Amino acid sequence: SDADWNGCRDIATKVCERLEITGPFNMQVLSKDGKLKVIETNVRASRSLPFSSKVLDVDFVEIATRAIVGAETEYQTRCDRQRELTHVGVKVPQFSWK
Repeated sequence: SDADWNGCRDIATKVCERLEITGPFNMQVLSKDGKLKVIETNVRASRSLPFSSKVLDVDFVEIATRAIVGAETEYQTRCDRQRELTHVGVKVPQFSWK
């Protein structure tokens, strides 16, 4: 829903600002009964970054590198287009044991 979408954006922005995150991070959020709960925030986005870049067709490595060194980024304008996508990406865990 739009409320969940906007809530996730607000939560991610607040967490990022409060923790002073300047590079890539991923966050898992649960939505139930109109309430959002953060279950994980991880600044080691090494596996999520390539996946998200491919799904959204945005070079997050370049954006993250620019953010880390304090350069200007176009994050807001480039990433807001995810609401316009006609596809969904699903990341499925792969376990090495049989």
